[in-house]
Amino acid sequence: MGFGSIVGDFACVSLRDFWDDEDDILAPYNSALHPGMTIYFLLSNRDDNGPLKASDAAKNIKVKVKDLTGGELVESYRIEYKKLFINEYGYVLAIKTKERADTGIKHVGAEVTLSKSSPAEYKFEAVYNIGFSINYHRLTTEVFRFPVVLDYNYSATSPDSEVTIDFPEAGDVHFEVDMFQQGRIIAAFNNRFNSEIAAEYPEANLDFYNGNGAVFAKIGVLTIPAAEGSVLYVQDAEGNLTKVDAEYDSGEEAFKVNTRVLGKYVVADRELDLTLAPEVPTEPVVEQPKPNVNTGAAA
Repeated sequence: MGFGSIVGDFACVSLRDFWDDEDDILAPYNSALHPGMTIYFLLSNRDDNGPLKASDAAKNIKVKVKDLTGGELVESYRIEYKKLFINEYGYVLAIKTKERADTGIKHVGAEVTLSKSSPAEYKFEAVYNIGFSINYHRLTTEVFRFPVVLDYNYSATSPDSEVTIDFPEAGDVHFEVDMFQQGRIIAAFNNRFNSEIAAEYPEANLDFYNGNGAVFAKIGVLTIPAAEGSVLYVQDAEGNLTKVDAEYDSGEEAFKVNTRVLGKYVVADRELDLTLAPEVPTEPVVEQPKPNVNTGAAA
């Protein structure tokens, strides 16, 4: 059996990165990673393009990497044996990214050479150009265990492209949106508690609904659960809150927000005083003695 190649641009991630109690099974993933995650490229047999399974073929493969861009973002390159989403086992090139603070989307590009000198039937050398992205945006670097990967490409004649996206990690939050001409997008919500905002309003009971910042092509309706009488706020990138003038559905016990962006929302049990600002300590003003003015008069 001859050694094969990396299957096109086919990339995988472990489901354990999103579900804590899930087995370490690989599933397709073609979007920007979170920092610290590992991306896997499936190695295949040259003859049938299937996953490489023979241990003798994968044993002692040398991995040589020439960084083209973003090399500082990668921790390691390894050949590993993994359970695949097709319930088979096979060998993959595992690229572990570093956990580090950064902003925006960074790209990693590398020329990876895989080689093996023995035994003779498995001898090979192959060079691959690998590329992927890491998303460091402050809204999306939070841990979302249940991201929803949407891959729509409706044509202009598509009769119906309305979908409802449920977010299991955030309870009853869901988003109804027209996906007409919508490309691939990753959507997510969680309920992570924001201790800094809670400390600013100690008298209020606050619930947090944190979107990952996904921007849709069309305006949709975001449903955020809340008790009747609650007040809804949206948080900007600097952490400032603004009251949202959203319709309240008493039957569903939720706010209905018209938006294209899955932002960060705060539900308060009372009106918050957004004019309050932390007091800035000032230094006391010390009166300095006035200097004598020389008038030129004789003493």
